[in-house]
Amino acid sequence: MVDNFGPPEGPLPIGRWTSFGYCSGLLMFCLIVCLIGAGAFAKASFFIFVVVITSVAVVIISFFVMKPFTEMVPDNNNMFIGIGNNSNLTYTSFNSTTLKDNLWPKYSFDYTTGVAQSFQTVFAVLFNGCTGIMAGANMSGDLKNASRSIPFGTLAACGTTFIVYVVIFTLSAATTTREMLVNGM
Repeated sequence: MVDNFGPPEGPLPIGRWTSFGYCSGLLMFCLIVCLIGAGAFAKASFFIFVVVITSVAVVIISFFVMKPFTEMVPDNNNMFIGIGNNSNLTYTSFNSTTLKDNLWPKYSFDYTTGVAQSFQTVFAVLFNGCTGIMAGANMSGDLKNASRSIPFGTLAACGTTFIVYVVIFTLSAATTTREMLVNGM
């Protein structure tokens, strides 16, 4: 929240205690929802669902409306992992060369920790998208035909999550250079 809406672009003040306040407020909201009960959780889940669906739609639409741009990496950025002699981060929009360059795995180091990445660490990103689906199965008391709805809903949610991830991964690979992807911009 602070990264996206804090200074200089946004209205939120930034600092140690303001960040602590934002986190505490969000946790207090979660506590209130949990204390009220399952009915409030179900209503909050629908609101979260709408926010997530809207966010995914905006992300997918942004791939089609963004124009190509290049960002220079600041000289004092000691976390940048350059590839070759390139110190530019480029969003190319849809480009077959960009897709071809990003098609095969070329594991590198995490730009924040310096730890070498592998299939397992990359898979961990995808796996987390499916663990929240099990929370939906825990609300089986609200279902009319739980023995049919839980397996169908769980498989449909896993399939939908997988498709969304593949679409976003493919669109990212077709529009963003490897330098930008590796450096988390």
